[in-house]
Amino acid sequence: MALYLSVRTIMQKNRELLDLLDPLEDVLSFDLTAHLLGVSREQLFKYDALSEDIPSHVEARVRFLNAVCGYLLGAYNDDGIRAWFLRKRVQLDNKSPAGVLSGEWNPDDAKPRAVLKLARQLIS
Repeated sequence: MALYLSVRTIMQKNRELLDLLDPLEDVLSFDLTAHLLGVSREQLFKYDALSEDIPSHVEARVRFLNAVCGYLLGAYNDDGIRAWFLRKRVQLDNKSPAGVLSGEWNPDDAKPRAVLKLARQLIS
């Protein structure tokens, strides 16, 4: 019974994350979403299929990217949001947000926080 509840809890958590992940894929594209999450296309397919648990560091990135996109939605359409992630910014030491958010990154680190701040400035 405990194992069933554990699996059920994991599946429910993953479904909730998919509710956040699916819109990211729609707005950013599947490839850019995988890049920003630091996972392969194949891994992202597994998460989408609920065939694998989503690790906590990927979960944190999904939530972070949703926050960034939430700020951008007020100023840009989907194409504009994708372009925003790819455009180099002086505020990010001439890197693009996608460049800052590549490889191993933590939403609590200074550089990702600078990306969030940049997005937040669009609504202030």
